Amino acid sequence: MKTCMFFLMSLFLAFPVYGSDEEEEPISTIITPKGGYDLQEENKKVIETFYSMVKEGNVFKINQIVSPRLNIIEWGEKYQNKNFKTMSSKLSERIQGMHNAFPGFSLDIVELIGEGNRVFARTILKGVQKGSFLGISPTHRQVTIRGFTLFTLTKGKITSMSTLWNELSVMKDLGYIVL
Repeated sequence: MKTCMFFLMSLFLAFPVYGSDEEEEPISTIITPKGGYDLQEENKKVIETFYSMVKEGNVFKINQIVSPRLNIIEWGEKYQNKNFKTMSSKLSERIQGMHNAFPGFSLDIVELIGEGNRVFARTILKGVQKGSFLGISPTHRQVTIRGFTLFTLTKGKITSMSTLWNELSVMKDLGYIVL
């Protein structure tokens, strides 16, 4: 009898009672089933916000979620021209450069995976090159940039970005190289 009563009380406590006219305020942080804090989900929300701000071109708001000591690591080929270096080392100039080169671009998050203080993002950016990009004059051609970024976060701020993107395909899209 005690076991049955314990089971019924557990069910009552585990499931909310519906029918109240008052709506409860949503909880601001994500709580795990055991009542803990879900760091991975919170970090994924920060990255979703980051990409939303990149898409908007809002470089001033982005500083709220990016550490002033942000480290950007580019794993692909390093093109030896002044435009690439500037776009790689300063996030605000990099974002503005993408908006200048591909005005009105679309940016989609394909996948986010969180583990500890890191979030892996797979993205696709599509746009028509109407401005200079990596020293290449406007081609007015459609470009698809597929990328991977591994973010490291500390206390809700992005402290590091390691990126890799399909440079060869982009250069082919631009007509810069022919294979």
